[in-house]
Amino acid sequence: REILSTLQQKNSELGGKPLLLKIAPDLSLQQIDLIIQICLDNKLSGIIATNTTINRDGLKTSSSKLNEIGNGGLSGKPLTKKSVEVVKHIGEKTNNQLAIIGVGGIHTPDDATRMLDAGADLIQLYTGLIYEGPLAVKNILKKISFTENKNDFDEKENTAVKNSIESCFDFLNDDFSRNSNCLNCSARFLNCCISLIHCI
Repeated sequence: REILSTLQQKNSELGGKPLLLKIAPDLSLQQIDLIIQICLDNKLSGIIATNTTINRDGLKTSSSKLNEIGNGGLSGKPLTKKSVEVVKHIGEKTNNQLAIIGVGGIHTPDDATRMLDAGADLIQLYTGLIYEGPLAVKNILKKISFTENKNDFDEKENTAVKNSIESCFDFLNDDFSRNSNCLNCSARFLNCCISLIHCI
């Protein structure tokens, strides 16, 4: 609480940027509720749910191999169910008072849809990009229908989102599919994705 209060005070002095807190998936609901209240008390912009997990339950990897690997945060598919549950709980508790960025185990369009349906305002991909490749972004964008939310944007914002999506699609269909190892192409792809996130 003291750390967030100090950070937010300093943030305000410097002009005020959106400040979000990223939380672990291993917290109890009571702990999450306490964190939500602290975020609201300190007027944070939102919560990023979730970080990596230290839980090793349900993995196919043998206990001996896990012991050999050692401690550390686990990402990817083992997080999918838990991260969605945490996002849903935060959404229900905050009633849209905090922005929610859903992250953890998003590999497919269905994963992304479930996260958004649970209450996430935005989603992030990390491990999913490694295993599914950059085309995962294209497939997710195809799945998500922005037209369903067109009333949430004014005309200018709608145009910006539409242009960013089209830019991503055009690039993925053309340049990146033929030049996936090109550093310049990778930079262009990243810029397309950043543009889309900024518009949203």
